[in-house]
Amino acid sequence: MPTPAPKYNITRYLRETCQISYQTPIDRYSAPPSTPIVATVPCRFDYRRHLTLDKDGKEVLAEGLVFLQPNTPIDLVDRILFAGRTWLILKIFRLHYLDRESHLEVSVQ
Repeated sequence: MPTPAPKYNITRYLRETCQISYQTPIDRYSAPPSTPIVATVPCRFDYRRHLTLDKDGKEVLAEGLVFLQPNTPIDLVDRILFAGRTWLILKIFRLHYLDRESHLEVSVQ
């Protein structure tokens, strides 16, 4: 019996769109693409500043928070293009609700 869909649905809150520029290689034996692959995805951007830890464990000031769908492929080396600016990804939070991944919160700078 398939599990029912969760009552919490993030897609109705994602009213904006952003572009993700993928900088990661296709597999571990190839180099990153010379022309990055770009995908347009629904998002919600929050310009809230907050302290977070980067991938090296240092405390840094994040200038925004991007909410994405849980199935959006994204990595720390990728870039987010929103409002004419390229944002660096500091941290990716995968949030769960009712034992399922509900959405992604991406801290950007």
